[in-house]
Amino acid sequence: MAAAQQDIVSRQRFSDTIHAGLAGARATAAILAALPVMGVLLGGLIGAHPMSFLLHGFSGAVSLTVGIALMCAGMIWSDRIIDRVVS
Repeated sequence: MAAAQQDIVSRQRFSDTIHAGLAGARATAAILAALPVMGVLLGGLIGAHPMSFLLHGFSGAVSLTVGIALMCAGMIWSDRIIDRVVS
């Protein structure tokens, strides 16, 4: 019984170590996901009118669509990488 308890404790410590080690990767993924939004906000603050460009006209619509698709793909990819490490 003591050996089983010790095994459970060591597995829990290992799991905690893995989760702590992945905190940086998760934070990096969150920052990278927020960068496009921050870029649009900063563009608006300096008067570049990025929302007008993105919402009106063909090139803006294509840029917005491709950007959203790539952002979603990047988030899914980073989640899969993290999930593979955890499991």
